[in-house]
Amino acid sequence: MFNSEEVNKKVIENCIKNGIIVDWFLFRPDAMRIAPPLVISDAEIKQACKIIMLSVKQSLS
Repeated sequence: MFNSEEVNKKVIENCIKNGIIVDWFLFRPDAMRIAPPLVISDAEIKQACKIIMLSVKQSLS
């Protein structure tokens, strides 16, 4: 959950630019959701987390 809908929007946009597909929660405009495939590997999860954290940092700077 982020401080506002605007911050969430920036994070989502940066995640998509950085190669991670994320989306809004319909009932929570200040939070995003991820829906990885059931066959995601541990390495892919770690890479996705790095990209999400990078996207958050980019959005807050």
